[in-house]
Amino acid sequence: MTSIRNRNTVWMSLLFLCCSAPSTQDGESPPGAQHRQGNGVSHSEHTSECATWEREFQEEKRKINRCTRDSDCTEVGPFRCPEGYVYIDRARDPSRLGQLDRQIEASCAVRDCEELSPKGIAQCHEGVCVPGREPPVETPMMSCWDTRYTWLENGQRVSTHTEHQLRGVTPILGMGLPENGTLTLEVDWAPGCTDCTLQISEHNSGMSRLVEGERTRTGRKSKITLPVTKGLYYFLGRSPQARSLPFLLLPRFESEAGVAPASTRHGVNWQRLCEG
Repeated sequence: MTSIRNRNTVWMSLLFLCCSAPSTQDGESPPGAQHRQGNGVSHSEHTSECATWEREFQEEKRKINRCTRDSDCTEVGPFRCPEGYVYIDRARDPSRLGQLDRQIEASCAVRDCEELSPKGIAQCHEGVCVPGREPPVETPMMSCWDTRYTWLENGQRVSTHTEHQLRGVTPILGMGLPENGTLTLEVDWAPGCTDCTLQISEHNSGMSRLVEGERTRTGRKSKITLPVTKGLYYFLGRSPQARSLPFLLLPRFESEAGVAPASTRHGVNWQRLCEG
């Protein structure tokens, strides 16, 4: 059994530590558990705080899991055991979940656990996101596919790969901008990726409305600055010479008022597209 101590998140590049576990009935922590208490905090006070944080975590999770259609559902995490990954509405901010998760991990009983796998594509059932959406069905008259969208957080770096060509199953990065302003994208390409470029599309779920912005490149590092308007933007790293090369992308958005507001879309979600 191993403890998850360095997790590449699928949402906002938050690093959480896993996992929490209850004490045994006699009040002692189970084997392998760590129980950390702050100075001057009694065991009963500490236990009460942990119970409050856990209750708040579950209430927040229920509050932000709302949907009207499958594509509203996004997956965030990983959190401590046994939570792992959870579903929320992609337009709801999961930062409070992360804050509570870190509080519980830092101050309450924790245990080692096996790495928990992502839940996968969700379906919207009776207003909440649940596992179990069926894969697209192709017919002679209709071709369908699911496209994965990873939503970027303002000022947080993400690691991804280039694509050789745009296909229906190509994973796409996106960012929801809450107002007009300036977007700066810093890219660190893989060694040898001299011809790699970042395509940017505004207000379109595909990659057809491309924008350029002001671009500079020094060695492996690119910097792109462009004026943006409120709405969704999409990004795709392209490599004409290789099918897949790694790169790092750091988005920084500043509003016209000179502040750096949070993004309006979060986590990883899937949209079913069909043509025919």
